[in-house]
Amino acid sequence: FRRVLFRSPVNSTTTALTSNPNPSGYRQSVVFTATVTAGAETGPLTGAVTFYDGAAILQADVPLAAGGAAGQATATFANSTLAVGTHTITASYDNSNDPNHFASSATLTQAVLEATVTTLTSSQNPANVGDGVTFTAKVTAANGGGFPLDGAVTIANGAAVLCTQPIDASGGAACSASALAQGLNHITASYTPISTNDIETSSATLDEDMQTASTIQLAISGIQANSNLVDNYGSPLTFVATVTGSGPAPATGTVVFNDGQQQIGSATLAGLPGQATFTTSSLAVGAHNISAAYQGDPDLKPSVSSAIDLTVDPAQTSVSLNALQNPAIAGAPVLLTAAVTAAQTLVAPTGTVTFANGTAPLGSAKLGSAGSASISATFAPGTQTIVATYAGDANDSLSASAPLPLPVQIAATSVVVASGLDPSVVGDRKSTRLNSSHLGI
Repeated sequence: FRRVLFRSPVNSTTTALTSNPNPSGYRQSVVFTATVTAGAETGPLTGAVTFYDGAAILQADVPLAAGGAAGQATATFANSTLAVGTHTITASYDNSNDPNHFASSATLTQAVLEATVTTLTSSQNPANVGDGVTFTAKVTAANGGGFPLDGAVTIANGAAVLCTQPIDASGGAACSASALAQGLNHITASYTPISTNDIETSSATLDEDMQTASTIQLAISGIQANSNLVDNYGSPLTFVATVTGSGPAPATGTVVFNDGQQQIGSATLAGLPGQATFTTSSLAVGAHNISAAYQGDPDLKPSVSSAIDLTVDPAQTSVSLNALQNPAIAGAPVLLTAAVTAAQTLVAPTGTVTFANGTAPLGSAKLGSAGSASISATFAPGTQTIVATYAGDANDSLSASAPLPLPVQIAATSVVVASGLDPSVVGDRKSTRLNSSHLGI
């Protein structure tokens, strides 16, 4: 009798390897993924994957995770230490712990380049049309890498190349342009290396603004017709700024209106020529120095108008006077009420009203929220002349009412005779009582 030993069959595998990204930048993390595939009915893959850079182990025994298909599993490994250059990366499936499957491997070429950054600056921005502008590009190795930078930079205005210059030892390259068009010019710098170890890069777009001079004139409407430019508090003032340039296009953008150093408003230009209008009625009482500042646009430089001196006087006021009892009775109290109004009002007038009978003061009272003040007074018989005078406040002028004639009458009287004997006999003594009263008191 002969004993025969049977061994379990061993199944083949295939390994596929990918990397992301490829090429990669120096010190950039690269993810390597090995996918091991066997037959669907051959049992689980229980081995591990080792990653190599040439003959050097990058990472050993990376465990497999089940893949998307039956009989498939993946191992993933990330690395950011590869030097600049070309690397042969191998993923090897080790079946030491997998008696049911053969080993397999896969290889790829990973390129690691010096990552570069290109920046671009201008010698002046904005600049006047016709002026020479120097553009300077600077190329740097963002994370190092150990290789000197080489190659050239192309500086362009949109699709039009301005110059192509080799970079110097510091990575710089520059060129000048003097024929840039009015408005925004879209300038870029593109780096092209000679060495295969560096990555091409382009700068962000630099908008070079070529401008011509602008002029701005300021006018004020809605003021009194005199040479001193005087207005009253609360009256609307309209400021009109007109901006012109040297080209056919209208000025665009914003005009800021200032009172001395303080901004009081702004407006957007419209029309041809460009005009900006701002209306206010809130300038305080006192002296003002008004100017307009144009903020500029892609075609025109900013400009500032000449200043206009303006005086704001207190608002004109008027006083109306009313006597509740008119005509009045001598000795009886009379309620006098004065109402103060302003020609242009932002807030109601405040302050004090003084009442007088001719030159004789009767009293004073403060204005209430409704703009009126009242006192009570008594008068002697005759025609009295009442005047109410408003003292004014910070924003409102002094004013007085028209004289109010107030007739004051003597109170009417009556006499009542009463007898002690009624009826009485001729010759009898009797007593009599007289009672008098004032009517209307």
